[in-house]
Amino acid sequence: RAAEMFTEAMHLDSSNHIYPANRSAALLKESKAEAALEDAELSAKLCPSYAKAYFRKGQALAFLGRLDLAIDALKKALDLEPDNQAVKGTLENFQRLRNGEDPEAILENPATMTPEGAEVEVEVPKQAREGDNVTLQINVPEYGPVKLQAKIPAGKKAGDKFKVKIGSLTELAETKRVEAIKAYKFGRIQKAMEDFTDAIHLLPSDPSLFVNRSAVYYALGRVEESLSDAEQSLGLQPSLAKGHYRRGVALAGLGRYPEAVSALERATTLDPADALAAEQLAQARDDVEKQRQKLPTSREAQEEDEEERAKRDKFVTKRAEAEVREQMHAQWLQAQTKKKALAGKALEQAEQISNARLSAELSSAKRADQHKQDTERAKFQAVAQRVEYDQFEQMVAGASLKPTKTKADSQLSGVILAAGSNASVPGLAPRLINPYADSQASAGERWLGGSKEREMEGVQRGLVAGEGAPSSCKEFLKWWKGLEKDVSGRFRMLRAIEPALLSKIFRTEMEAEVLGEVIDTLHSSMNAQRATTHATAAAPHTTSEEEANAAATHTLQFLNATTKLARFELNAKFLGKAEKRKVQEVVAWSVERSPSLQEEGDLALKSFGCAA
Repeated sequence: RAAEMFTEAMHLDSSNHIYPANRSAALLKESKAEAALEDAELSAKLCPSYAKAYFRKGQALAFLGRLDLAIDALKKALDLEPDNQAVKGTLENFQRLRNGEDPEAILENPATMTPEGAEVEVEVPKQAREGDNVTLQINVPEYGPVKLQAKIPAGKKAGDKFKVKIGSLTELAETKRVEAIKAYKFGRIQKAMEDFTDAIHLLPSDPSLFVNRSAVYYALGRVEESLSDAEQSLGLQPSLAKGHYRRGVALAGLGRYPEAVSALERATTLDPADALAAEQLAQARDDVEKQRQKLPTSREAQEEDEEERAKRDKFVTKRAEAEVREQMHAQWLQAQTKKKALAGKALEQAEQISNARLSAELSSAKRADQHKQDTERAKFQAVAQRVEYDQFEQMVAGASLKPTKTKADSQLSGVILAAGSNASVPGLAPRLINPYADSQASAGERWLGGSKEREMEGVQRGLVAGEGAPSSCKEFLKWWKGLEKDVSGRFRMLRAIEPALLSKIFRTEMEAEVLGEVIDTLHSSMNAQRATTHATAAAPHTTSEEEANAAATHTLQFLNATTKLARFELNAKFLGKAEKRKVQEVVAWSVERSPSLQEEGDLALKSFGCAA
């Protein structure tokens, strides 16, 4: 994470010499010595007098096992800052390490190897999971970095850290040997060679490591190096049968068949059960005889076979390439033919298009666009005016019809297309679209049939004259809302309804909100009737008193009629204490005015859940 932050800083200011020096230290902590060395050199280049740049350079070089160059870099840093104790201490450690005076002296990096071993802290890389192998790198003095494989322990995820204990040099060499053999079996010959090389540097006294690397060199075609490793193994252990076998195979590979026979004979003598050595010995003796007779040896015949095979493979490859090119060319020709056919068809269609047809299509497109605009405007207008659904359908359906003007009764007919317009759609009956619009609305906003005031004046006249009553729930609610601020008007509306016909008006239910408003209206009317009755107490049996008795009777009957509507029990549960108290007062007043209504009063109280 630190290296990433310093990288961002370097992008923002590439001339700052401190950032690369700091990133060098961060990279060295991650065992990335090569990248750390590059950053240290960049810092020194940006500021040659910056001592820490040479200090970081020396650390990176030491991590790579190049102690002489590391000491030179630290000396340069000490020349620039003679009093820097960190540079002095590190320089002394490196000098002792080079001279062998203090073999346990280690680098500043925690992943440095000592003869007794090391403990390395490893960070789980991104997208890695528990059980995966990660590569870590340690530094071996006088050799350099060595890569190892470590398995992520259980419970660790990306970004977590865990420690890996590395044993002695012998144990580390054995680990590298196992990795090399595994790589060789899976055909990763180059990786096997690198692992055997690391193992040899860690444990140069083991002859078997040289024998194994000799086989790897031979597989890579590096026969002379294979022979060198075989001879080094025999130098460590002259009686090693595998060493003589590898030497004989390498000599045969170089065409030195008599020497190969001698080496292989020595191998079969030391290990008579080695069938492979016996087979190679017979082949080498046969090659000696062929060489004496100036005939092609097995190696020469093999080289000729390989040349023939290479020629044959080259011919097959070229033939396959030619076939692929031929197929691609045929596909290209087919695509071109199809493209020309489509272009010709398009040209024919273009020639058939006349100016009249283009004009007709353009006009049709304009009409369609105008229809869309008119429909959208009608919808927005309907929403703004809060019209009912059937009227909304009329507005949208007639939105794109040709507007006309009418003068019948000085009123507009049809559906107005725009607010304030005198245009309408013929063939549609005049209807009041928005009877609940604000009384302060402009004339353009008062749609067909006049304003709210005009219609409600008609309703009031009918109620006062005792004519007409709402015949449906829709009409009841329409009138009821129109008389929202007129309590006496609402009471006259209720008086106009026969209680027995209430169930025909509300075929489904009377909602709790409307029921509460009806109770409020009856209670307010009761108070008004009381005031009128007291005012005329001196003249009993007057018309006002008779009207009060009739109102009380109708009120109680109306309350009982509401209790017989559908879903009354459910809606009554939404009534509050205030509404129930008003029901009690209304019932008590009605019974007081007409004692014969006592039974009906008790029934109403029971239905509304009020105390008797």
